[in-house]
Parts: sequence; C-alpha cells; structure tokens
Amino acid sequence: MSVQARVAEWPKAAGLRPAPEGVRGFKSLPSHHTVTYSRLRMDPATTATRALAGHDGLRETEDGYCYDQTSFAAVATVESATLAVTVRMPALAAVVEGSVGDAVAAGWYETLCRRLEDVDQALSVGSAAITPRTRSTPETVTVTYEIDLQTPERAGDDVVAVAQFVEGTYLQGVVPGYAYTDPVRSMLQQASAAAGSDDIDPGRGGTPL
Repeated sequence: MSVQARVAEWPKAAGLRPAPEGVRGFKSLPSHHTVTYSRLRMDPATTATRALAGHDGLRETEDGYCYDQTSFAAVATVESATLAVTVRMPALAAVVEGSVGDAVAAGWYETLCRRLEDVDQALSVGSAAITPRTRSTPETVTVTYEIDLQTPERAGDDVVAVAQFVEGTYLQGVVPGYAYTDPVRSMLQQASAAAGSDDIDPGRGGTPL
C-alpha cells in the first residue's frame, strides 16, 4: 500500500469520521462514542451508589449501605434503576410483657402496614414511584421500599428519611395499656422527654403519638 493510501486509511482505523463536505479536517470522535459517554456519566444507578457511599450517616456493610442512627436500622441497595431500602422492626408480641390477643395483634399489624404506605410524604418522589412490600414473622415485621431513581443524587438522604419515617410510624402505632420492653420502652422514654409531657408512660405506652 502506498504512503498516500495508508494516510487515507488512518482516520478510519482511528475511529474518526470525515468532516462534512466543504469543511477541512476530521471530527475528533464518532457521534455514538459521545452518546455512550453521556449515558455512562448520567447513569442513575452509578449516581445513587456514589450518593450512598458519600453520605456521612451511612456505612457500607456486606448487605448494603446501613443507616443505624434510629431505633431500627435501614439497609439500602441499588439495583438497576431502583433504590431498595429495608427496615426490620419487632412485632407487637415481641416487645410486650405478657401475651397479646390475636385480634389486637392483627389489628396492630394491619394499621402499621397501612401507615407505612404513606412514606412518599417523607421522600422526594411521589407514591407512584414507590413500591412498599411488608412481611412478618411472630417476632419481626420487615418493610422494603423499592424507589424509582428519579432523583438518584438524593439516595442517601432518602435512606435516612425512610428510617426516620418508619421509626415515627411505628411509635405512633404503639398500643396503650401494655407494658413494653426495649427498644419500645426506650423509644417511649425519648418521645416523652422530647415532648416534655407526662401523657406517655414509658413502661406502658400511654397515649399513642
């Protein structure tokens, strides 16, 4: 191949495209490279993961990014375009001294599930972008929120908001008249001190907040 032919083939080998007719030189990169770079730079999952890793209140664990500054820890993971936040809390019977009737336990759980669905009040996205999934055992209740990454840069703040929302919602559902063990006893003590009120009996629940 002649020198002229090799020079003519060089731009193609380098992945460059000829300039439009009448314009000298070559474009630096083909357009599809630019589009691919833009997509990588704006990838929601990458942005959300960086937001979680860079948040002061979260720490990375084997299960995901954990926020443990509330009574019930929240663990977050990022999958594709979804932020999943899971919070585990004790069932009513697990924190009451003595027995709890089946009707009371069922009513408590049903009310808790319904209240937990209102998490959009605490987040930066609407309810249509959130899928709550609640499951229970005799000892625990676990809620997982699958949140569309509409605002991935706020992922860390959303995890904190979920943890605080779940804690407050659980405390609102404390049934009065029972003697409670920790962590509910401690939660009631903190709530009573913060409110400066004697309406809440730290040992028996008092009036739900």
